Amino acid sequence: MACQETAHGPRNATRWPPRKDTPERYNLALCYAHGRGVETDRKKAVEHYALAAAQGHARAQNNLGSCYSDGCGTERDPQKAVEFYALAAAQGNIDARFNLALCYANGDGVGKDPQRAVECYASAAVQGDADAQFNLALCYANGDGVENDSAKAAHYYALAAAQGED
Repeated sequence: MACQETAHGPRNATRWPPRKDTPERYNLALCYAHGRGVETDRKKAVEHYALAAAQGHARAQNNLGSCYSDGCGTERDPQKAVEFYALAAAQGNIDARFNLALCYANGDGVGKDPQRAVECYASAAVQGDADAQFNLALCYANGDGVENDSAKAAHYYALAAAQGED
């Protein structure tokens, strides 16, 4: 998704103030994050992600979590990253479910919890996320968070491979 065009043509994001509606805030954050129509400004991106996230926008919550995780546009704060990933994951956001799984798998922002990582990978894998399918296959292959199960590992490797994952 990028800066949105209207029926009247593209609008420069710096010339029209966005409404306080969530999608506009989220889209403006994307513009600042990727320098689309405006100069790249990660801090402004974080500001607009935060406004949209506060209104319950799941993709904004996930992206804000990534900003906190990477320290992009804000100070790195793994605990806040987990909080925002969890909010978005609770709404079914597939990327947030995968990101939350990585946090639990690596103990980033939360205590390392391989079983919880498997649960999060599985919820994203069921939604068709190839990376989650691959990581879930690794968990089954290595017995990380679950009992070693070669058949389940092969199943998830096959699902991921069908989507082009190596």
